[in-house]
Amino acid sequence: MNRKTIVRFWYINLEFWSHWSSLGLVLGFLFLAFSLSPSLVPRPFMLQGVASGIALSIGYAVGLGIMALWQFLELPEFRAKALWVSKVVAAVGVGLVVLHFYANATLWQNSVRNLMDMEPIRGVAYVRITSIAFFLWFFLVYLAAGLRRLYVIAANRVHKIVPRRVSYVIGGVLLTFFLLFTINGVLVTKAIDIADGMYAKVDQAIPDGVEPPKENTRSGSSESLVAWNDLGREGKYFVTGGPTMSEIEAVTSKSSNEPIRVYVGLSAAATPHAQAELALAELKRTKAFERNKLIIATPTGTGWVDEGAVNSLEYLYQGNTAIVGVQYSYLSSPVTLILDPNRARRSAKIVFTEIYDYWRSLPEDSRPELIIYGISLGSLGSEDSANIFSLLTDPIEGALWVGPPFANTFWPEVMRNRNKGTPAYLPSLDKGALVRVLGAAGTQTPEFGDWGPLKIVYLLHPSDAIVFFSFDLLYKEPDWLTGQRGADVSKYLKWYPFVTMWQIGLDILVTTNVPFGHGHNYSPTDYVRAWIELDENSNWSEEELASINQALGAGGHNRIRRPTKSLKN
Repeated sequence: MNRKTIVRFWYINLEFWSHWSSLGLVLGFLFLAFSLSPSLVPRPFMLQGVASGIALSIGYAVGLGIMALWQFLELPEFRAKALWVSKVVAAVGVGLVVLHFYANATLWQNSVRNLMDMEPIRGVAYVRITSIAFFLWFFLVYLAAGLRRLYVIAANRVHKIVPRRVSYVIGGVLLTFFLLFTINGVLVTKAIDIADGMYAKVDQAIPDGVEPPKENTRSGSSESLVAWNDLGREGKYFVTGGPTMSEIEAVTSKSSNEPIRVYVGLSAAATPHAQAELALAELKRTKAFERNKLIIATPTGTGWVDEGAVNSLEYLYQGNTAIVGVQYSYLSSPVTLILDPNRARRSAKIVFTEIYDYWRSLPEDSRPELIIYGISLGSLGSEDSANIFSLLTDPIEGALWVGPPFANTFWPEVMRNRNKGTPAYLPSLDKGALVRVLGAAGTQTPEFGDWGPLKIVYLLHPSDAIVFFSFDLLYKEPDWLTGQRGADVSKYLKWYPFVTMWQIGLDILVTTNVPFGHGHNYSPTDYVRAWIELDENSNWSEEELASINQALGAGGHNRIRRPTKSLKN
């Protein structure tokens, strides 16, 4: 490359960057660097590129905003020489920061992987990450420029009938309302319809090797009120999985019942109310109200009920159990949580009310212990399903909520009102009379007193982004990062304004892609501990629990192996 070519190359680059905000570039590249710091779970390069691109865009936008405010307030500007010197100093400083973060990115990612017993990586894909980040940044910048152009056009049209300054306000308001209506009323609705259609086709497919159950204690059998084809994909897995009576007896060496599993798919009835009525009728058919434990399990977005939760319960209580789930969506939990979280709440409330009203009409000394359960989006619906006034009058046995999302109603209150000195990732309320929180296996649990009339157990991991994401991460350091932090949270994880919120938010997409005991991946042995905590009369021996955990870990409790877990949530 000759001297003339080099000079031309730098001239073109300087000409290109001269049109960009200097302060925006400084903050943008700082945020880009911060985005390479570790998060709660390891991130693949594609997701890291998106996180870095969003961080770069936010930093640039903040810089533009500061400059616009500076000019609006008519504050004095730097002289040419001082401005040039400040740009050089800022560029050198930011360059050093960026180099430092790029140099340590591999170390930081491996610090998370080591805590989760995952294979370390040799190096971060810097070029691919940076390319994705820049592409996303350019796209967002030019998208914003296009919206600004629309704003000017709208203001010019309005200016024909009103003064110039008034036209800016009216034009901006009209354009904002138009865009909100278009996005919320048209695009989002269309997106939900398209996603529903796509997931519905997956839901209707019959998994290979899955056949209707022969046990009449399960929905989809020849005697069931719910047709096999109306169970949905996850419903078929649910009713054909789990231990049989003979398998439970072989593990526990005790006489057992055939477990009852009731499921109503989304296509089984026209409305949520009709689904709930069908679920109750199916519970009556299977004589579920004669069992010792009755569990209302609110599924995740796709209709998935965690096998570890229900299998462990059936082993612990020798199949003297009945578990019911009602599907409310075809969409995965992250999609449902963003587009329509009220689906879970609405369905769970209707189902609980239908079953609870019948349950409370039964004699207290002969009806089963009623427990509500949910994981992820299922816990969001389950939390809001029970009417607090009814529970005070005739309380159920309790609730088990696992990996509660940030959008839950009750869980954030537990963290805010925890006992002084207890960490946010393992909060303690009073002496555990109403609420008890269990962490990952091996975590020291505080000493609890006696249970009250209603028992609530939360099970969560410190590295679960679904639990610990919050929108105030944008401007506020979270409590779970101050002081002592969870055992699987990297010591290199630091809070950065504007950046950390997007990091943790994007972690939600991959928080199940980690080993059991971390992120949003809860193991059957975790559930064993949770069910035992919920039972104040537990008297299992160490040998019995070891046999149950061995059976759960061996996978012999699943008659049908699912090919992938990507559609669970």
